[in-house]
Amino acid sequence: MHKKINNGLLLNFCICLIGSALYFFGLGIDASQANGENAIKMSVVLEHSIDEEFILNVSLTNVANVPLNIYQGALPWEFRYNLQLLAVKAFLPEGILEEALPVVDPGGLKEIQMQPGEMLRGTISLNERFNTLSQDVKKRDIIIFWTYQLETVNGTKLDRLGGWLMIPKILGIQEKKDPAANS
Repeated sequence: MHKKINNGLLLNFCICLIGSALYFFGLGIDASQANGENAIKMSVVLEHSIDEEFILNVSLTNVANVPLNIYQGALPWEFRYNLQLLAVKAFLPEGILEEALPVVDPGGLKEIQMQPGEMLRGTISLNERFNTLSQDVKKRDIIIFWTYQLETVNGTKLDRLGGWLMIPKILGIQEKKDPAANS
């Protein structure tokens, strides 16, 4: 079952995210150190395979001088709602891709400890999150906005991190047509 997303709510989310990105990156402030309390640095990199699979490679690094106690299930790649994503078709007013929202079990109450300097990595399939992504990217650029906030075991919420990346329109790829249809 898929749940319809309110476009107005998503547009507000998008505007807030862009504003935050402009604030952090426009002023040259590292988002991971914005208020001096956030102990996490986050990297999100897009990987594209030949078979049209789009993957986010996500890494979190503990940049604090002390270990962080967190739940494994709180990592952005462990539970689909931890890393909030929004996919937008570039230059279209109604260009928000509908996200597949299956019912999932958050699980992941296992505690882990990130040592200072330790990096954890995981992946997120954009194709699983956005069913029409492979088709939409053949027609126009797609912009992916993301936001994430890590909460420690003791309930401390670290600064919200966010950013965006663009999936360029795939040039030269045509939809496959049945050759028998031309006869």
